[in-house]
Amino acid sequence: SLEASAGRSPDLASSIPQHSLSEEEMESLMKQSADLIIEGKQQDSIPSLLSVLESDPDNAEANLVLGTLFLELGRPDQAESFLYKAVKETGWENAIAIVNLMSTLKQNGDPSLAVEVGQSALNAGKLSTKYQSLVSEVIGNTFLSMKDYAKASEWLFFGCMVSPDETNIALWLQAATLTFPVEA
Repeated sequence: SLEASAGRSPDLASSIPQHSLSEEEMESLMKQSADLIIEGKQQDSIPSLLSVLESDPDNAEANLVLGTLFLELGRPDQAESFLYKAVKETGWENAIAIVNLMSTLKQNGDPSLAVEVGQSALNAGKLSTKYQSLVSEVIGNTFLSMKDYAKASEWLFFGCMVSPDETNIALWLQAATLTFPVEA
């Protein structure tokens, strides 16, 4: 389950000591972090984000940004707990948190849990059709990486059918031309 995901990797998010900051101080640290990221100094932004999380461990934005940074820095094992918390704190409404958590789980060797996260997001019914399509596409590509071509095709077509008029032609082509490799 998703809760099991949160417990299997080192949970840096819950091991951060509590320290109280004002709303203004936290906003300033978030801005400082964003400025560093824009300057290409992702690693330097981590202490600011951790400071925010010291004061407010449930801060969805800080958890999302820190988890995404760890993912982009090639540290999916550290990203997982922050992204899980971001998904949880946003009530399944943030597609970026959901897709990044799915990517993290896949990179951490658990594509089945990544699919479960995607399906849970769709079942929660809080995503726009655009993001329902995106999550469905990610589920399809996850099944593709698992070599489950039938399920991959079903999910890619489902992603197309969520909003057919808005679906990128490349996704339609991928879904329509998905071939099943012939075993030698």
